Amino acid sequence: MLPTTMVVLLLPSLGSPQIPESSSPLPDQEIPEEKGEEDEPALVATPLSSVAGHMVELPCDARPSIGGDQLLLILWYKIGTSSPVYTFDVRYRPAARARVYSDQTLFEEPTRAVMGVDRQPAALVISNLIPADEGLYKCRVDFKRSPTKHFLLNLTVIAPPHPPSVYDGSGKRMQERLGPFRTGDKLQATCVSLGGDPAPSLAWWREGRLIDGEDEEVNGQTINSLEVGNLTMEDNGKPIQCRAANNEVTPPAVTSLTLYIAYPPSTVALAPPPTLTAGELATFTCAAANLSGEATFLWFLGQSQLYDQREEVGEAGVVSTLRCPQLLQCY
Repeated sequence: MLPTTMVVLLLPSLGSPQIPESSSPLPDQEIPEEKGEEDEPALVATPLSSVAGHMVELPCDARPSIGGDQLLLILWYKIGTSSPVYTFDVRYRPAARARVYSDQTLFEEPTRAVMGVDRQPAALVISNLIPADEGLYKCRVDFKRSPTKHFLLNLTVIAPPHPPSVYDGSGKRMQERLGPFRTGDKLQATCVSLGGDPAPSLAWWREGRLIDGEDEEVNGQTINSLEVGNLTMEDNGKPIQCRAANNEVTPPAVTSLTLYIAYPPSTVALAPPPTLTAGELATFTCAAANLSGEATFLWFLGQSQLYDQREEVGEAGVVSTLRCPQLLQCY
């Protein structure tokens, strides 16, 4: 058997955080014989679950079945290991000086696993859960006169999902913006899960409203394909979300995008200066109102394109200003 690091802790009071007292575990010869009836029923594992990074309480009833009896020892085993991974020993000593051993190979820090006997039922409290904590745990409780108790628990550690990926109808991955689409188009998008154990559910939300919660598993991943028909100008700039969730402890992992509906401006107006003087520079403006996305202005003098221009957003829409000595065409 590989050597393990062992820590014995001193309790100021039952159920309080433990302080190390020595570094020796409980020897096998100090584990008493069990008291109990013959032909006891087989243990049935009680399922428990919690989320990685959070805590869980593994219940173990430490109350004696004979009135006035005394608790002696609590032993915790993880199925697959031959020695206890945690012991709480109150033999030959007051409860305030209980000997506590926590296997640091499993729990790493002495206080990551703490036996709480100040609650009913008593429980082994494991904090900062990691995937390696998952498994079957057996609790054994010994008393001075009462029969030994056993409890079997099956702990599942849930790994939350990452924010899902979103792809458009052509299979291109979308980030920040979903589109462009034209007015009247059908929105087609697929949300694909990333990580999570168990596999998460996927749902599409729009402006705080669930619009599609039907997902499916494909090649080990959860997907949810969304279709929304007849997009309009009013959909432009609206948020849409795909949410992934596999537990009720942590919030869903969310990918948020903005719908981009491309449509032409409602009006384009060219405004020349009031007067034109030969040989002097003149300033022309071209304003486009009610358009989506970024606007590209092209200025021409006859068939020649001109480039001395700048664009800015104003109350009338997007305005392009050009300095030029002659009349122009604006498209």
